[in-house]
Amino acid sequence: MLELWSWYRRQIARWQPTAIPPGYWHYGSFSNGVMIRQEVRLLYRESRNLRAAFDDPYDAGGPFHAWLSQAYPELLRPPICSAALAPDHAHAEQPDA
Repeated sequence: MLELWSWYRRQIARWQPTAIPPGYWHYGSFSNGVMIRQEVRLLYRESRNLRAAFDDPYDAGGPFHAWLSQAYPELLRPPICSAALAPDHAHAEQPDA
């Protein structure tokens, strides 16, 4: 099994287009480039009503994003990294969202 896994990883690396940056995922951000938080993904995925009302959750200029900014504005802010909560970072200024 290890041999198969190694072969698979080599093939992925061999055939991955060079124009795609590392860590890129098309569905990882809104159309304006802002990262989509896990909480937003779960909210949309688990609500049949939201999926019925908003057909394009990725459009930053669309109705879902507008609704989200009114109903849950904190979900459009970048998540706080757990490293920022470590004791040696306790007094560091948080960037404005």
